[in-house]
Amino acid sequence: GSTFCDQCSAGTYVASTAWTNDCYACPANSYAPASSNSLAACLCNTGYTGSNGGPCTMCAAGTFKTTTGSAACTKCDQGKYWGAS
Repeated sequence: GSTFCDQCSAGTYVASTAWTNDCYACPANSYAPASSNSLAACLCNTGYTGSNGGPCTMCAAGTFKTTTGSAACTKCDQGKYWGAS
């Protein structure tokens, strides 16, 4: 790579490895590290689930997710709850 080329900042990605000026924002409730080169690099935030690249939906009431990525939300133990604030 050229030292004259800029990288996309964190939370964005470039749509291809071909030359382009455009960095695109990750879908809502997802995030990608700096220098990401595909939509699939956008991973759902904690508390949200969906395919890499979005869309990401909030875990349903009574479920939680403590990692980023496409993992499913986990049910809370009986008598417990998780709520985003």
